[in-house]
Amino acid sequence: MRFLLPTLIIIYITQLSSGAQTIKLIESSPEYIKVELSYAGYYKIKEKVYQGKKFVYIERDGVSFRKPGEPWLPTQIYNFGVPYNKKANYKILSLIQEKMQNILVLPYPDSLNQPFNKLTFDASIYTNNKFFPPLPVNVTGHFIMRYVNGTSLEAAPYQYNPISRELLFNNKIVVQISFDTDPLSHISTTKIKDKFTEDFIATGFINPKEAIEFIGKPVIPNRVVQDTIMSKSAHTPKQISK
Repeated sequence: MRFLLPTLIIIYITQLSSGAQTIKLIESSPEYIKVELSYAGYYKIKEKVYQGKKFVYIERDGVSFRKPGEPWLPTQIYNFGVPYNKKANYKILSLIQEKMQNILVLPYPDSLNQPFNKLTFDASIYTNNKFFPPLPVNVTGHFIMRYVNGTSLEAAPYQYNPISRELLFNNKIVVQISFDTDPLSHISTTKIKDKFTEDFIATGFINPKEAIEFIGKPVIPNRVVQDTIMSKSAHTPKQISK
């Protein structure tokens, strides 16, 4: 999936404002990266009385990517470079987690000025005995920024189960992201110098040293082009001679 440019810019700005304080690059190579995500003391749990009950919501500086009606919890997104013809897979190496009981989390509003008495609860989430988001981290959001291939690591500092009223705080997460061969990709690259791409990598990726080496102009091999043309030709209706 490719992000639309406005979405990519928002993620980029968010990373600049918060990423340096929450992520530590432990190891980085052309084959994998290992990072530590730490949220101790980063967020404050805010309280609000609604319909006679005490609810909480969690944010920092008013920034959130939640959809209206979803539990009002933060999301952290970190972009990283991936070699062409590779795909990113991850595994959690360690997780320090704290559990809070009997917590009611407000839904995210549909506008900045929406009154609390008009908040809408997403029934698909608030009536399910499951944590939201379901995973502490996830690799998502593939995109190409000029001449570099990128992917996003989405982290959930908090997860909430609205039925059990349990709130999980993912205090510290150590994640390894591996760059594995993508058998469905046939793209090769030619080396290219592009300052705009280099500047984006330097400030927008968590693995800038290696990602600089991933820069290249995508080239589709001739064989793949020929196969595509032949496939289209085989499905093109033939003209009937009169």
